[in-house]
Amino acid sequence: MRVDTIEPDAKPYPRVVLKDCPTPTPTWRIHDAKTGKEMTMTLPPGTQPTPYLSTVEVIYYQGHWGVSKINADTSKTCTA
Repeated sequence: MRVDTIEPDAKPYPRVVLKDCPTPTPTWRIHDAKTGKEMTMTLPPGTQPTPYLSTVEVIYYQGHWGVSKINADTSKTCTA
């Protein structure tokens, strides 16, 4: 993970933007919630396999830092 921008004077709240290429653990599996069985997920057209570049915006509000926005760019595979 890397810090992309730090804006301590941003209005209405101070903010930090982080970028990351999170990858699932080797034991990560997709399961059908109705049947409980493991399944294979087909990616939508134009979507690349993980990892995706994730951009996370955190803001300082009422004495705490918290996530305000998350965006995963599914149009390309992350290489960073």
